[in-house]
Amino acid sequence: MRDRVFGTENEYGALIIENSSGKETCRPVKKPTDTLHISREKFSRLGLISNSVQSSVWLHNGGLIYVDCGTHPEYASPECRRAIDLVRFNKAGEELICRAFPQCKIFKDNCAPPIDLDYTEVVGDGLVSYGCHESYLVFGIEDFNTEGFIGSLAPFLASRQIIDGSGFVDDGGNVHLSQRAKFIYTLAGSNTLNSRSIINLRKEDLTGTRTDLRRLHLIVGDANLMETAIFLKVGSTQLVLSMIEDGYAPRFDLCVNWPMFLREMSRNAYGKATVVVFPNGDRFSALDIQWIYCQAARKYLSFTDFESEESEHEAKIVCRMWEDAIDALWSNDMNWLVGRLDHATLRYLFMVEEKRAGAHLSVDRKKMISQNYRKVNKGENMSKLLAKKLGHTRLLTDAQIADALVNPPKNTRAALRARFLRALSVAQKKHPSISGAVGWSAVVFGKNTANINDPLCFIDPGHGFNGILEELGKINSGELTHKPQMTHNDFGYPLEV
Repeated sequence: MRDRVFGTENEYGALIIENSSGKETCRPVKKPTDTLHISREKFSRLGLISNSVQSSVWLHNGGLIYVDCGTHPEYASPECRRAIDLVRFNKAGEELICRAFPQCKIFKDNCAPPIDLDYTEVVGDGLVSYGCHESYLVFGIEDFNTEGFIGSLAPFLASRQIIDGSGFVDDGGNVHLSQRAKFIYTLAGSNTLNSRSIINLRKEDLTGTRTDLRRLHLIVGDANLMETAIFLKVGSTQLVLSMIEDGYAPRFDLCVNWPMFLREMSRNAYGKATVVVFPNGDRFSALDIQWIYCQAARKYLSFTDFESEESEHEAKIVCRMWEDAIDALWSNDMNWLVGRLDHATLRYLFMVEEKRAGAHLSVDRKKMISQNYRKVNKGENMSKLLAKKLGHTRLLTDAQIADALVNPPKNTRAALRARFLRALSVAQKKHPSISGAVGWSAVVFGKNTANINDPLCFIDPGHGFNGILEELGKINSGELTHKPQMTHNDFGYPLEV
């Protein structure tokens, strides 16, 4: 089982805070009059903002915050090699986004903007769907558009929302498993804005000349707040990808309409009632399908070779927790589910409020609770407060998340990017006019470009990287007094991670 890198990109909903006559109100961000800008003051020590625009900032943790279309903020985590690290950097992103946009209420929500303002932005017949995108490094598979790859991955992803669904309240007050499911209509394709697919076929590699590696970019999942949900979403997916690479993954019939199954299953908040029927008469629910993959993973882990002891340890934890989640979902064990899976936690909040009120909740009240659950501003983060109250459900400490605000993962190329950013930041304090360029797979300073194509390389990539650091070191020590000629005025800004 090879170590791989993975990362997430979360698009956040935002409301602009206004103070009128001492009363705080909020309103949606509307184009083109309201363009979000990242706060320079908040990021003087955490990252580097482009010199000419305040729409993107490369962070000292190796990640990126940017504004898409001028209206909503996004956070792309640094590349991680461990699922628990990705949980850390995903949770750190919630605080970083709030620091970047202190003028806003921020929501980790797939269906945005928030809905307590009698404001609904629509495209066609549905709400705008903000994304929680996942990226995985895949080894040795050049073509994702094959029956074998799709038949092994799509059923897993279609049923995975029983684990990673974050809950959704429709206009009738019905509670769905997933926010994202209603926007998924095709099995495989390259469109990320309309007719979204379970498996995204668009080739968006950030690995330079590495032909043995390919980036799988998934747009099918929900934005999660609970640490366990994030851990299982990413951990189980990378296990399934390893099984596919080694030819050991379960494979299902593609005659099934998997996008329809995904949408219909989401309407059943427990994942048991909706079943897929195969030509031979076999019937499986989402929990059945997840159990098949989980047991295949358990067998796979019993004989596969691991790249490291750390990798083996985490893979076995993922598998054990995956089994626990499925068992808890089968038995509706709310003691296990609440504080670990988002959709179950949201249902629990509805039950608590109904008991307090002594009556069924109105649709508006349910939507308000759902919205407040996703608010991530400091002091208003209901999911964080609940997780702290249910301390036994947490995987991380506050200190571990705080470390992820300023320090990168140590075992991916994010560490190299962070080294460059820190050195450049020190140089800019002495010479404010100095700038450089940075991207996911390269850094530029003066006339020198250093490629960091290999996502797994974190020590010495060569290609001039050390030369750039040496030049910055001389500037920072005063040994080099002249300012090198800049070839770029701004930091590189990729459209998507």
